[in-house]
Amino acid sequence: RKLLNNIETNAVFEKDENKAVEWYLKAAEQGYASAQNNLGICYKNGEGVEKDESKAVEWFCKAAEQGHDKAQCSLGCCYLTGKGVTKDEFEAAIWLCKAAEQGNLKAKEVLNRFIYKT
Repeated sequence: RKLLNNIETNAVFEKDENKAVEWYLKAAEQGYASAQNNLGICYKNGEGVEKDESKAVEWFCKAAEQGHDKAQCSLGCCYLTGKGVTKDEFEAAIWLCKAAEQGNLKAKEVLNRFIYKT
């Protein structure tokens, strides 16, 4: 386990991924897009939960539908690579464009590579 240092308060906290997932889930179930996105990240990476790319896509989708640009970008990347969902370049482009329109730099970079195949 890692220790996290909160610079503002000089408090030291022990990182607890399981507890983080527990709190993300409570907030995500209440419709908080940031928590839904964070839960998607946890499932994508297997942090605090067993890795499950399909569940990651489900949570990214919930947040993306609420306009969360990072979730839109993550969802677009999932469609682009076929991780957790059937590969669909058209659907990928839709979500990546939505994120890019909000100024998401990663989405812009992915779109640029996708369009120009660099």
